[in-house]
Amino acid sequence: MTVIYDKAKYHYEGDYPKGLSINQTFVHTGMFLGWIMDHDLYSKEFKEETISEIELFKDRKMTGTEVYKSWDDALVDDMLNREGNAFAKEYFDFSTGLFLSDYEETFPVVESLYEVKDTWNNYFKLKEVIDKRYTEWKFRQTKKSNVIKNSGLVKKESARTDKTIQKTSSKRELNALKKSIEKALDVTMRKLVKEFGFKYAGGTLFKKVGDFFVDGTNGVRMIDGAFLICIPFPKIKPFSYDDLFWEIFDMEGNKKEPISLRANGAFTSPSFYMDEILVGPIQLDNLESNCKIAVQKFVTQFENLIIELDNSVELYNKMILEQHSKFSFESDLELKKMLAEIQLGLVHDALTRAQNLIEQKKRGGFRQGDKDIFEYVVEYCKQRLSL
Repeated sequence: MTVIYDKAKYHYEGDYPKGLSINQTFVHTGMFLGWIMDHDLYSKEFKEETISEIELFKDRKMTGTEVYKSWDDALVDDMLNREGNAFAKEYFDFSTGLFLSDYEETFPVVESLYEVKDTWNNYFKLKEVIDKRYTEWKFRQTKKSNVIKNSGLVKKESARTDKTIQKTSSKRELNALKKSIEKALDVTMRKLVKEFGFKYAGGTLFKKVGDFFVDGTNGVRMIDGAFLICIPFPKIKPFSYDDLFWEIFDMEGNKKEPISLRANGAFTSPSFYMDEILVGPIQLDNLESNCKIAVQKFVTQFENLIIELDNSVELYNKMILEQHSKFSFESDLELKKMLAEIQLGLVHDALTRAQNLIEQKKRGGFRQGDKDIFEYVVEYCKQRLSL
């Protein structure tokens, strides 16, 4: 029996915002299909019929949404391979999966999921989130993970919730309540983060801590009817990583941009992910106290890691080089390793790593014009070695 993950008409024939273009109903699933194409999780049949569109997408000349439209506005199981379907059935299921909540947390400033624009900037933000979910899912499938398991964290939090904080008579009421809490959270967090020395933009708190840069995007997640404050992907990286990334990628002008670009920009260096933060249950009357708990947990995490690293970027880079691919999506980790090698003076190692990946026809997740980020790394390293 065919599994239909989503159809555009499910949305524009349902509770759809008045006055909004019907084209917006394609965006959320189109971005997920884009992620599927970026990771080669499509079926042979899909590849045979869509090979030119896949190449255009990977060259960033055609969005996932545009490809989705060409497939009768539907995402079905015969478009994905076995692994793609296994992941989609768990993650992309709108009733039981985390995709919708991740989507809303990634774009907290819009009124509804239909208002997210189909831009590469937005796609890269969402891609980073799905990459991590996919990595965690892979851990669970192989049963080899002894690191962060979000599903385990969710179960622990759910077990502590003896009863739901709200009972509503319809999904619409529940979503409306969630939206009101999200708006209140944004206002509360915007005021609160200053107490901890953070800056705040687009639902993300961030700041420079010594030689490091930390950021985390907050949102509201519902588990068993209870609302929790969530910082799903608190991150840390050397502040110098973005400068090096932009130098390699011919975007040095970004160094002069506001610091918020390092947190919310589409073209920024990858970071190291820390543990997901979940705090609650929350209601409007206890929001501020729970926000403080969430931010303090974030602070404790990065402070402990910086102490463990002896506040050393060199030790951070060595930690990255010791990571196995199971801790991060491959292209993300390989790029981090190249940056670490370059900063450690191992420029030839970074060059070799990039060349090997190009020979394997691997892509680095960032592209400008006709060149992938790995090709930019090769050019940069050759130039450095020739000096």
